[in-house]
Amino acid sequence: MCRRFIIKSLKTNFLILVITLLIIQEAVFAYTKVNVTYKTVGNTTTYYANGKVIGTYKIKMMSNGFVETEACYGDFCHYDVMTSLMAKNYIYTLKDIIKASYENKIWFAQQAQQEKQKEQIKQANKSIIVKQVVITTSNGEKISFQEDKNGDDYLVINGQRVEVIGRKLATDKNMYDYDPYPENAQLENVIAKAEQEDAYLSKKRSYEEIIYSSPLLGDLFKLVYKLRVEYGVSYEDAQKLMTFGINNKHYKPSDLLLPSEKQAIKYQKLHKETTDKLKNVTFPKL
Repeated sequence: MCRRFIIKSLKTNFLILVITLLIIQEAVFAYTKVNVTYKTVGNTTTYYANGKVIGTYKIKMMSNGFVETEACYGDFCHYDVMTSLMAKNYIYTLKDIIKASYENKIWFAQQAQQEKQKEQIKQANKSIIVKQVVITTSNGEKISFQEDKNGDDYLVINGQRVEVIGRKLATDKNMYDYDPYPENAQLENVIAKAEQEDAYLSKKRSYEEIIYSSPLLGDLFKLVYKLRVEYGVSYEDAQKLMTFGINNKHYKPSDLLLPSEKQAIKYQKLHKETTDKLKNVTFPKL
């Protein structure tokens, strides 16, 4: 009884495996065709493909008239008990099963090889620079943006790639950086809205914190502004770094001015206007 249960269980599991292999072969591996041949010597049938042994099938007569079979291919061996006629016909069924298994194995090996080649190409492309913008700060720091042949963009400081800053910012016209929301995400609007939100908070965000945390401002713009603050990149060099992006939508050069610089410009403008007005004023003689 136990032996019958084991045999029935083996048959069920093997049938599931066979069906799965055939479905996979039909759906995915149909183009990986292999010619499988076989040769029977005595009670052993050997299956061949590409000049190699890819499977064996052995039969052994039992005292009760049934046949015990052993089918091996790949890393798998299956044992079963059949009638003499079933065991004989199974040679042909097993050929199809072994063929499907072997073709699948080849396909997976090909895929692994392709993935390996892709990775090798990807690694090689990292050293091929398709666009680069370089500036040198007053402190002697050499800062650049690079895009490699893979389309990855990097911040490079003193020859070392510090971080990935995006993908294809320099080459894909469909990529946006600053900003994706026309008319609504100008820097002035972002700052004004943030200040309104912070009006009733005890701890208010700084000008820089508002910029860095805004989802409406592009990553390239925020990074360039941060380089101004942390590395002392000049206003002129910051504008040069922004040219790395091919599609910086609503970006304006004046957005890169620090608050102190904006205040100084505002003061100079007011001073000039006042001076010009005073030139046209006629004071009464005493």
